[in-house]
Amino acid sequence: MNEAIAPVGTQVALPLVQAWELVAQGLRVRASRALVTLLGVALGAAFLASTLSGGALMDGLRDVEHARQEATRMRANLERATGPLDGRALAVLEAGGRDDAERRLIDGLIADGVELRPFATPAALDGASALVVVGDGVVPAIEREAIVARLRQPVIASSRAAAPSDTLALRPPLAADDAERVAQQGRVARFRAWWLAGIAAATGACAVATAMLMAVGERFREIGTMRCLGAPAATIRRLVVLEALAIGAAAGAVGAPLGVVASLAAQAGTYGVAPVVAAAPWTTLAAYAIGAGLATATLAVVAALYPARVAARLSPAAALRSEM
Repeated sequence: MNEAIAPVGTQVALPLVQAWELVAQGLRVRASRALVTLLGVALGAAFLASTLSGGALMDGLRDVEHARQEATRMRANLERATGPLDGRALAVLEAGGRDDAERRLIDGLIADGVELRPFATPAALDGASALVVVGDGVVPAIEREAIVARLRQPVIASSRAAAPSDTLALRPPLAADDAERVAQQGRVARFRAWWLAGIAAATGACAVATAMLMAVGERFREIGTMRCLGAPAATIRRLVVLEALAIGAAAGAVGAPLGVVASLAAQAGTYGVAPVVAAAPWTTLAAYAIGAGLATATLAVVAALYPARVAARLSPAAALRSEM
């Protein structure tokens, strides 16, 4: 005797705990595909965090960049008077402690093979291309004639602004026009940096949204099967959004710190580890990492809302026929 088959009725919406269990089970079953999606979203989070932290690091390293420019200017002024210094010798007189620009100047000269002789005795002057006075103290009175007589070239240079009139000033004050030009270049550079940061942030957001849209679209057949089994639209939406939240949160937790670390590594390669560690605004960087992670999770959920709504409203037959 054949019994009539009762139609599948609409199921009650799943509690949140059971919905999370189904999401976790689905992620385990589709581990490889979920990992690809997570990596795509994590890259978007890393890009966003790296862009934000890069701007904050440049603000903190502005003094370091100024010291680099000053060291380059002092080297150029010195070589304008002596010629190329590679392989030559310089006598160096310390007048107090060096500032960052002077330290960079000395380190650059040593790296280029310049012999630096401490001016302790007059013999240090023999054959030297110049006597260079560095330090933040008072420039001592120097017997110019006796010193010039022993130098290879008659150059006595000082990195201090209050250098004697008969001494070559390695960093003289900028003229008004030059100072305005430098200030204008700084404003343009800051505007360009923030413009690029905005473009990069939008690109990272698009990467997160695209990854989530593709992930939901690929599940239309699975969603059609669930609809055939009587799953209500609210359950479909909840499962899709919770899965997007799980992927977005995990990707943000991994990608955002990596983006900040990548930005720190890039700046350390340019300025050195010690200056970056000293100048980095660590509180701001931590806030950007947390903000980028939260933004990634939010973007993942927002990006999944529309396809989740479309999938929930599809008839089971149409979802099963989907080729996405």
